[in-house]
Amino acid sequence: FDPNADGALSVAGSMKRKYPPWGVTALCKSEVRKKLHIIGDQNASRYIPCHNEIRIEQKAFSMPYEDLRRLYLQHKVYLNLSGSEGFGLTVYEAMKYGEIVVSPRLPAFEGLLDDADVMWVPVEGVGELDPWPYEYIEIFKYNGDALMEAAAKALEMSVEEREKIWCRNLHALQRTVGRSYDKLIKILHEE
Repeated sequence: FDPNADGALSVAGSMKRKYPPWGVTALCKSEVRKKLHIIGDQNASRYIPCHNEIRIEQKAFSMPYEDLRRLYLQHKVYLNLSGSEGFGLTVYEAMKYGEIVVSPRLPAFEGLLDDADVMWVPVEGVGELDPWPYEYIEIFKYNGDALMEAAAKALEMSVEEREKIWCRNLHALQRTVGRSYDKLIKILHEE
């Protein structure tokens, strides 16, 4: 946890589901874009019309973990624009390092982060399907303006507010890992 952290961070690749149009449109209208730092790759900016107003680093898959850890610590807010998550690893990492997480309440998080202190925006159902070679990925629709309002509010939080949330989230992460471990053990022992 860094009390001097500032700005917002988003770690994503170049997949369409990481930059759904409803999130990107709201981002481009919001002042949050001026404080956002995206770690993506060479194609990330193609989904973001206002990419020239956002700091985009093209390093998502080549960045050493220690550099990524330092980035988490330098930012106050983790903004998850994604309309779909496989595991939500970046959300868990951001929570661990004290960032306030602002995210759509995607199905991947159901039952895992129920007791976490996250600024959730509800999903409104499937907005698009993203074709992959082996399946279609559901991209969930959410209110992008509500996501940006939550991010702006999180950026204004005091050090004390952020520190309390960080402590609660460390406990929530431990419980989530414990529940996931219990589920894994149960699966392994089923016949």
